Amino acid sequence: MPLSIRPWGQVYVEGRNCGLSPPKKDLLLPEGKYKLEVRNPGFESHVENIEISARRIAPLVTHTFK
Repeated sequence: MPLSIRPWGQVYVEGRNCGLSPPKKDLLLPEGKYKLEVRNPGFESHVENIEISARRIAPLVTHTFK
């Protein structure tokens, strides 16, 4: 699953810390539904529900903190 986070954010999937983006540009997740959260201190967290399916291209997760 590709990531495009600006300027940067700590990425959590189901509450588990998955790293800092950038530099992380992709997450590998098995099929399923997930709650994804991107945090950057000083900004409101970005939360979205995503679904990974073998039949579809993984969704691009994009967010710009403003």
